[in-house]
Amino acid sequence: MGVGRRVRAGLLAVVVIAVLVGAAGPSVTAARTSATGVSWSKPAKFDFGDHLYFHDNLSGVSCPTASFCASVDQTGDVTTSTDPTGGPDTWTGAKIDGQNFLAGISCPTVSLCVAVGRDDNILTSTHPLDGPSAWKVAEGAAGGMGTPQGVTCASTTLCIAWGDASPAHVVTSTNPTGGPSAWKLTSLSGNGLLGISCPSASLCVGVDGGDVLTSTNPAGGASAWTQTSVASTNGLWSISCPSVSLCVALGTHGDVLTSTDPTGGASAWTRAPINDNVFTYLNTLSCASAHLCVAVDSQGNVLTSTDPAGGASAWTLTNVDGSNPFDGVSCAAVPKVLCVGVDTAGNGVTSTDPSGGADTWTANPIDTYLVHESNLPDGIACPSISLCVAVDGYGNFLLSTKPEAGPMTWKTAHLDDDNFPIGISCPSASLCVAVDAAGNILTSTNPKGGASSWTSVTVDPANGFANVACSSTTLCVAVDNAGNAYTATDPTGGALAWTRADIDGAEPLYGVSCASSSLCVAVDDIGNAIVSTDPTGGASAWSASSILGGSPLYAVSCPTTSLCLATSNNGLVMTSTNPTGGPAGWSQQSADPSGAPVASMFCTTSTFCVAGDAAGNVLTSTDPAQGAASWSSKAVDKGGVMLGISCPVKGLCVAVDPTGYVLELGPNCVVPKVKGKTASGAERAIEAHACSVGNITKKISLSVRKGRVISEKPKAGKHLSHRANVNLIVSKGP
Repeated sequence: MGVGRRVRAGLLAVVVIAVLVGAAGPSVTAARTSATGVSWSKPAKFDFGDHLYFHDNLSGVSCPTASFCASVDQTGDVTTSTDPTGGPDTWTGAKIDGQNFLAGISCPTVSLCVAVGRDDNILTSTHPLDGPSAWKVAEGAAGGMGTPQGVTCASTTLCIAWGDASPAHVVTSTNPTGGPSAWKLTSLSGNGLLGISCPSASLCVGVDGGDVLTSTNPAGGASAWTQTSVASTNGLWSISCPSVSLCVALGTHGDVLTSTDPTGGASAWTRAPINDNVFTYLNTLSCASAHLCVAVDSQGNVLTSTDPAGGASAWTLTNVDGSNPFDGVSCAAVPKVLCVGVDTAGNGVTSTDPSGGADTWTANPIDTYLVHESNLPDGIACPSISLCVAVDGYGNFLLSTKPEAGPMTWKTAHLDDDNFPIGISCPSASLCVAVDAAGNILTSTNPKGGASSWTSVTVDPANGFANVACSSTTLCVAVDNAGNAYTATDPTGGALAWTRADIDGAEPLYGVSCASSSLCVAVDDIGNAIVSTDPTGGASAWSASSILGGSPLYAVSCPTTSLCLATSNNGLVMTSTNPTGGPAGWSQQSADPSGAPVASMFCTTSTFCVAGDAAGNVLTSTDPAQGAASWSSKAVDKGGVMLGISCPVKGLCVAVDPTGYVLELGPNCVVPKVKGKTASGAERAIEAHACSVGNITKKISLSVRKGRVISEKPKAGKHLSHRANVNLIVSKGP
């Protein structure tokens, strides 16, 4: 259950809490039947929101395969997708460098992405899909080369970033994730660099305007680079080399220069005009292979060629993005062809048949942000250990069928553009009911079915809802901000299926809980508990009692008809074993030693209750009717506010807080022996032992077969906190 709307703030996160309470009652796993051998994981980001309405300028994109792309923008965000053509819902954003302009990104594989910012920072991740915490910042690593312009990585062991300083400067690294000291500044001849492409560790080619700079030993310092003037009438702006035997460079005003021998000097380069429109300039290009190059320009056009060295006639111009200027493009050839362009309006423009004409390209917004920052995350419901559904302040429904397995198990469906869900109840896996502040009720009989499986009806537009509780698929009660309860015995039956009753004057109701069809309890902002043994019986069937005069009651949970608990300020929990007995039936407990407001409460049974407070503490009790001494407190989410909580069984709870991170309490990570296993086999074994896969480093080995694990750190048998990282060194072969 969750807190009232007035005390909710921040961004949605999930804290997965597997609280161990002994062998009694159902347990999620055998490891949860005792209080030994368990620990809390480190926080990990879970919900980045669905940024809407205002666009961020995308500045670069990299797609090492057709099933993974990463893009960066001018406000410090990275946006990633494992289904780049799947539309906006398949892209997820993460803030990785404050509000700084990220100038470019390069991902040589799905397990390494490197971005460079105009604040001279270089950012790296070996798990780019895992949110902000998966990115490391090498502060100032790109300093000394002017304003950073981009980065390229030939492999996981060679990356080069360049800037616009004159003479030209680059920073190179053979260990990109090694921090600032792993990057070396080199001064080259020529003007400021505008592009570099490295098809292999033995060839990099850069352009600086009218010159080409080449090196067969890119990390070898200034003497390893050669400058060649190619005498173009227009400056060279971008370059892409799909192999050591083909490089294609763009001139800013419609020229393309190609070479099948990039180190062969000026005569090895051939110029051809491919776009004679003087009002546009060619911005950048990507060549997935010798048989596919795609260039993009400042007017939403793509120029494609299956024979890039074939002269002007080998290129075709197509408008695919209106008049939006492109800022980047990346094309992958494996396991299928994919090209993704990014523009200054926050769109990703994708095609699996880039030379097939305008109809084969699709534009989708993938990097936009929401102006309504006051709309807050609010609720979560878990009808079973294999289904949790949360709602957030961006109109998203977030779902996981393995909620205890970490942040990457959660998927987002956006379905409430204008009105933001603030409460949800799922009495079973075949019914979820959510309410929003605009008075809408949203229902789904197949919550796993995505956005299209939800139906919205307007029921209470004048007041807006605060929360909802369903004791079964045939009884739901929604409470609003004006003292009304709306009940339905057929929650999916449309607006007319919901009946209004004024149960609390005009007082805003904050929470509601229904133990069964014969007991529902609502709480309000002045300390009243409003109780009914016949919730559908109209206003007269409800009775209000002041149980904490004048103080707000934020949440309520009734696991049975003979036990209810409500939460308030100053660490207080109100308890009743006779909820219909009026004020005398309720007792006050100081359950939270921190004295923080207790924001949420959920009781799975009368012997298992979990509450969350506004200071990031979790309170648990196996005998909540016995007073304050029965409660224990543990700090699990420093600075977080436990906005809502749901416990499908006695051993698993899922709570929401405003920090955007997921934590778990579960079995200790016991590092398995994975030396000699394949990398994929090692990853499966690590995850099966309640650990997480950390950094994967590839090294040359004369004794260990390619793709096999050379070593792991920490060593096998080590006991660590739940889902702690295990780092691997994997053989690259001899």
